[in-house]
Parts: sequence; C-alpha cells; structure tokens
Amino acid sequence: MSKKRKHRKKKNGSPKKKKINNVQPAQPRSNRRLWIGAGVAALALAGGSLYFLRNNEASTYTSNETSVSRADEIPKISVKELWGKVYNDEGVHLVPEVLNEYSLLKAKKRSVSLPKEERDAFELKLIADSNRDYEIFKKNTIPENYTQALFFKWFATSKINEKLLSLDGVAKTFDLDRKHPLYRELKDNSSDEDGLVGKILTASILITQKKMRHKEMKCDDLETFMRNIEKGEGDCSDFTYAIANNYYTLCAMLERYELSSEIRICLGVLVNKDAKMDLEGHSWIEFYANDRWNKVETTNDKIDENTPISLSTPALYSFKSRTGYIAKFVSTRLFYKPKDGRALKCYAHILPAKD
Repeated sequence: MSKKRKHRKKKNGSPKKKKINNVQPAQPRSNRRLWIGAGVAALALAGGSLYFLRNNEASTYTSNETSVSRADEIPKISVKELWGKVYNDEGVHLVPEVLNEYSLLKAKKRSVSLPKEERDAFELKLIADSNRDYEIFKKNTIPENYTQALFFKWFATSKINEKLLSLDGVAKTFDLDRKHPLYRELKDNSSDEDGLVGKILTASILITQKKMRHKEMKCDDLETFMRNIEKGEGDCSDFTYAIANNYYTLCAMLERYELSSEIRICLGVLVNKDAKMDLEGHSWIEFYANDRWNKVETTNDKIDENTPISLSTPALYSFKSRTGYIAKFVSTRLFYKPKDGRALKCYAHILPAKD
C-alpha cells in the first residue's frame, strides 16, 4: 500500500476544495481490441521473459478448471458490493516481489529457458487456459472467476501499451507547441494551483478530441497508433493514450513535471447488474483532485474541428454505472523528473487469488 498523499495547502493551513467540472455522465464506448485475442495473446505471452521478474525461482503452473465458479451462478449481493470487497483504489505496485507470489508468473519466467518445443507447448496451454477462463468470466463476471491467467493478460496488455506513452511525435501530430492557444491560456493561469491538473487534462482532451473521431479498430501497436492519430480516428485506447501524451507534453512545457503522475491510464471492463460484461474491454483516464481519483470518459468526443475551445469548454465528462460496476484491473502512471528521466509504474487494483 502506498503512503498517504501529500496535498498542497493554502496559507490558512487547509486544502481548498474546487468542484470538478463533471458536466454530465458519459456513455463509455466499447473497445473489443483492448482485450487481447488469441493472436495478440500469443505475441504477448511468447514475446520473451518478463524482464522485471528478478527471482529465478519458479514453480510449475497448473490450471485448475474447478477453481472457477459456475457460469449460471448469480451473486446474492449487488455487483458493486461484490467487487468492492476486492477492489484497491490506490492500487498495488506490481514490483517483482508481488508478481513472484503468483505461480503462473513464476512459471512464465521459467518457461523462457525451456527448449523451444516445451516453451511453445507452455504458451499454447496458457492461451487455451486464458480463453477458457475468459468465456466463463464473460458469463459470470465475479471476483472468483478472475484467474491468474486473466490477470496476466491485463497486465501484459498494460506493459505492451507502455510503448505508446511519452512520444514526441504525438504532440507534433496535434500541432501542440508553445504557440497553441490552450498552452498560452494555461501558461497565463499556471500560478493558480487550484484545479491545475484538471485544467491541463481539459486542454489535453480538447486538443485530442478536436482532431479525432471515434472508430472501432482492431490492433494495438505503435505503428498503428501513430497512423490512427495522424488520420484523426481511433477507439478508446487511441483516445486515452493520445490524451495522456498531450497531458505529459503540457506538463513539460509548463515545467510542472511533478504533475505527470497525477493522472493514471486505466484498463478494465464494465459489469452489469446481472454480473455479466457490458463492455469486454475499455480504457479511460483518472485524475487526482479533491482527495480522490476521478474517472474521465476519454472517447466522449463532443468537440469537432469547428468548435471554439478554451479552458472553460466542458471536457471532464465522468462516467458511472448506476446498477453495475466498472471493474478496473490495472492502471499505469508516469513519474518524471528532468534529472532522473521517466519511470512508468503499473498498479493492480484487483488481484486474483493465490495458490
């Protein structure tokens, strides 16, 4: 568990609250490609060792088909209560010591040194187990069905997507430089600490949504991501990572590097009241304000190329499920200092049961 956060205080000694500009709820848009299919899963799972696992000790991973609940079981409590019992809002930093507590990840590390035939067999079995577990999880989306294989898929997706962050080319694609009117407006207001993170995020969203339109896509890789944003189209992943990059650029331009970690990129699913998936995969951004993390729907593109924009233009649209639950599995934060460079950290908000 991370340490308590420090908050900036006013001269009178108490933090000043500022109402977040959540104009209206926004409907999340699906992103089926966010969930890794068999082909991309093979790339993620067979693409080499988990370099961040320093412990060479590994145990054999054996799937247990009886460990998952029946698909026709219906929870006796609401899905919010069900998932709330296992949810960690601050997140568990996925350092090697945490990852090594799971037999699957140990076995994955160990499989790298196996002969090719045995390694391939291990990967195929892991993919088959993941696909089997996922079909059960879709029909009965409860914590008991969130297996180590599913946890690894979300973790692998987050690690793969890290290559989409903090790219200089993204800012150029959106014509984001010191002449941009939103940057100048931020510069003029940067001395006002109240709501500064929200203002930078608002500018990042407006800059992104003014150029991009929502469109269902099929694959996640750096080349496709850059091509999509250059064409001005994409799904929730393209929107989310483009907005995050523009946010990091604005923080650097304002020389407020410490604010980079005040947003996090989240991956998860939406669960309806009957404990079934409404969206198989979704990504969004959360920002820290008013002593809590606040969800923002990144694909709520209400801005077109002819819409005048300023920091007062509504952009921080929240999204909530009245009867269901937004299951956030992993998130990524970027910590940056000019002298030390950048460090990406991955956090788990829901963890599977250990062996």
